[in-house]
Amino acid sequence: CDLGPPQKGTLAGEEVAPGAPMPEGRPANGFNWLANVQWGKPAGAFTFASAAHPPRPHVRMTMLPGCAQEVVVGDHESPRIGQKLPPTMKWLLARNQGTGLSSAFAAVIEACPEEPAVRKVERLACAGGKEPVAMRVHLPRARDTVLSDETGAAPVTVAGWGRFQGRWGLVREDGR
Repeated sequence: CDLGPPQKGTLAGEEVAPGAPMPEGRPANGFNWLANVQWGKPAGAFTFASAAHPPRPHVRMTMLPGCAQEVVVGDHESPRIGQKLPPTMKWLLARNQGTGLSSAFAAVIEACPEEPAVRKVERLACAGGKEPVAMRVHLPRARDTVLSDETGAAPVTVAGWGRFQGRWGLVREDGR
């Protein structure tokens, strides 16, 4: 997903400095802590990767196509957890706007000490259940099918795969 140039101020507005109180009448939503904001409109699946901070690996998140109409990436003060971290870290906000929308922000998150293991993530068509999401994750020597349904009360049919019933499911197909 291509991102635009960093904007002045914070996600709360150009006039709001990082960490400054929110202007009167504005919600306390934390947008005043996200600086150097960049916007993008994903056209399909996209990957967001954080920088590595040894000895910790970098983290990659790959979101499915159609999960978000827009993404916002910005710098946020690092958590103060007693370990050495950089002063700021990149954060991602995925969102949809409009009326009558149903959002399923589905992603694969991996810690990458070296090379990433996830080669491709694709959404699978499914029907039935309540708000089902199915994805296929391609790895070097295996392929995972991950399924989720809000309640698990009714069966879900996944195109080209089969039927599933439950809130979560994982099937690994070994490459051997």
